[in-house]
Amino acid sequence: MKKKVTAGFVAILLCVLFSFTGVFAAGQNRVYDYAGLFTTAETQDLEESAAEYREKTNLDLVIVTIDDAEGKTSREYADDFYDYNGFGVGSDYSGALLLIDMDNRMAYLSTTGKAIEILTDSRIQEITDEVASYVGDGQYAKGAQVFLEKTDEFVNPNIAGRLLIALALAVLVGAGSVAGVWYKYTHGHKADQYELDKNSSLALSQREDIFMGRFVTSRKIPRNTGGGGSSTHTSSSGRSHGGGGSSF
Repeated sequence: MKKKVTAGFVAILLCVLFSFTGVFAAGQNRVYDYAGLFTTAETQDLEESAAEYREKTNLDLVIVTIDDAEGKTSREYADDFYDYNGFGVGSDYSGALLLIDMDNRMAYLSTTGKAIEILTDSRIQEITDEVASYVGDGQYAKGAQVFLEKTDEFVNPNIAGRLLIALALAVLVGAGSVAGVWYKYTHGHKADQYELDKNSSLALSQREDIFMGRFVTSRKIPRNTGGGGSSTHTSSSGRSHGGGGSSF
């Protein structure tokens, strides 16, 4: 009798274990191609890229395609999908979701947590404009890949590379200026000298200083805020989101 009870308990435990394993595995997906825009290979590549960039950015990055928005706007659908499917990194659920909405013809980007500060309105516009350009040409996977790559660029800007480029340009400009001056003095025509002492004179008969007053003008210099700010809104779950989109 004990053996039967033990065997039954083990069977139940295994069923529960496999059940939770299945849920956990499904929860690891970050690409949901409900509109059928990607091939199987493209979906796999995007899943791997999303996992890679999640590690690099410490943001949860999700890609969703739909052909039926269920009566919602692109913003509502994107926000709800992110919130109600348990995405996000940390206690503030940091991450971003790209929605390719074939119903509303919109490439929409929803941000949460730290992603709101990083992906400002202007940066979101830059990303979605480029995504929409590819999606409009039928290059759906390329558009989704652009979302991942440009998000990483904004999170991890290549400052060293930019400094090297700036330094190289400065060296080239400086070298060009030096070469120009050297050529002018070694190959240029020597101008005739004007005898200043013989052909000019100066006589001062009176000296008078008049103080006219002092005028001081001041103005406030606006602070450069870089990538601008992020506008936010509250989703149906009560969570704060940033976001924006581009039509295609």
